Amino acid sequence: MLMPSKRTIAPIQAADEEATLADERDIPHVMVIDLGVAQVFRPGNFRHNHPMGTPATMAPEIWSGEVTPKADVFSCGATLFEVLSLRLPLPNVPVHAAEAVRFWSGPAPIDWTLLEHSSSDARDLARRMMTVQRHTRPSAAECLGTCFLHDAE
Repeated sequence: MLMPSKRTIAPIQAADEEATLADERDIPHVMVIDLGVAQVFRPGNFRHNHPMGTPATMAPEIWSGEVTPKADVFSCGATLFEVLSLRLPLPNVPVHAAEAVRFWSGPAPIDWTLLEHSSSDARDLARRMMTVQRHTRPSAAECLGTCFLHDAE
């Protein structure tokens, strides 16, 4: 499920997922939420000692309780990777927080060769969106300005 960080204007049903649109005056920001957790929750409020969602698309910092808009950029990058390759970028992320934190203490084991058939603009955007260090990850607005999204017709 894709949700804006601000007001929701209209839900859109698309296959198995929902998307909502923000008012055009809002700063671009997208949140990715699994339909299985489409409920009211507070960021950082982990039940059963693990975040809710799909581990394979969750940003590394989520496992330590850091929930920011850039975590959602990572999730969108993981979704873009999956759309381009038809495979999850990180299928082996552990489901428990302590194990996931250890998993992310090393380099991300992403097989970027799965995107060789994609355009260089698409590969570059996915790679930038899935940067492990959130401080160097682009914002949603910066992603929208990339050649892959900006020059699309």
